[in-house]
Amino acid sequence: MTLLAVLAGLAILGTLLVATLVARGDHARQWRHAQDRLLAIERANDQLATWWRERDKLPYSGSGTLDAEAGLTWRTSIIDNRQATDLGFQVVRFEVLNTRRIVLTQVDLYLPPPPPPEAPEPPEPPEPPDVQDLEAASGDGLSVTNSDGASDA
Repeated sequence: MTLLAVLAGLAILGTLLVATLVARGDHARQWRHAQDRLLAIERANDQLATWWRERDKLPYSGSGTLDAEAGLTWRTSIIDNRQATDLGFQVVRFEVLNTRRIVLTQVDLYLPPPPPPEAPEPPEPPEPPDVQDLEAASGDGLSVTNSDGASDA
């Protein structure tokens, strides 16, 4: 074997080694990302099941911690969807994010619009003034008309 053949063999071997290490690193990164997504999906399923049992607690727009140990957070937001609105629904997007704020999974929920906030009771109208008070006030040149149309001057 010549020195040239040995160098060519080493170059090919080195290239194969680098390609194998790069492929292994990519595979490990994909595996870790897939495991993170599976955990996010599992936690999202648990959270949605909790909210589904108590629908009045489902936030149409909010955020919170889903799994502090895994660094997962959730957020919900209302999505503008004309077709859903025409059918009487609102689309609420539920997303699960990791610590780098990357969305790992999301679910669009078609929900009825939330009930409007309760309006305060309207105040009672004030009592009409007493006829005697009006007669006393009419002493300064004003005339008061009774309900029968007669005028007091």
